Amino acid sequence: MPYKSSLISRFESSISQVDELLAIHYYLQNVPVTKVTDNILRASLTTMVSSIDTSVHELIINAIMFEIKEDKSIFKLNNVKIGALAAKEPDYDIRIRLIESDLRHQFAKESFQSSRQIENSLAQIGITKIWTKLSSTIGQPPEDIKIKLDLLVHRRNQIVHEGDLDHLHSLRDITRGDLDQSLVFTKDLVNGIINEYTKLISV
Repeated sequence: MPYKSSLISRFESSISQVDELLAIHYYLQNVPVTKVTDNILRASLTTMVSSIDTSVHELIINAIMFEIKEDKSIFKLNNVKIGALAAKEPDYDIRIRLIESDLRHQFAKESFQSSRQIENSLAQIGITKIWTKLSSTIGQPPEDIKIKLDLLVHRRNQIVHEGDLDHLHSLRDITRGDLDQSLVFTKDLVNGIINEYTKLISV
């Protein structure tokens, strides 16, 4: 299925950067450069959250383009705005490229990281109760999934916006074990969201 393949490919391209960073960390962890290896973990965590964000962006654009290309009516697309230039373009292939370009520009301003942001963005295209649906595939209660995601995003924000420094200007602790667990969670989360999406377009 090309739509699912493109989403998985996008996510794997993004999350593979985390795998590469953690491989470097594994190589360096026995060398006396703790601060350096901890910063690799911080970079891994921020990239992890970015992979969630970019995957949800891609899924929403994918859903809209699916409706347009396949002439389907599966998703609720009331809030989608197509530019006048794209709407009036008579050549189909050019029109499709212009529409996709408009969408990417439109959604580039959005952030899809927290549980609320993801839930609301998916609901806008008609994918509702996402945490309940993911609960069975991930094997965790909906609230636990949301809390884990929000804690991961909060930790990312501490690194990005605060330099990961506490109120005493000391670096916060970060461990490889936490990152390994977060990576498993992130992969399960994004793959679960993609699977829920592909169930809809497979009907």
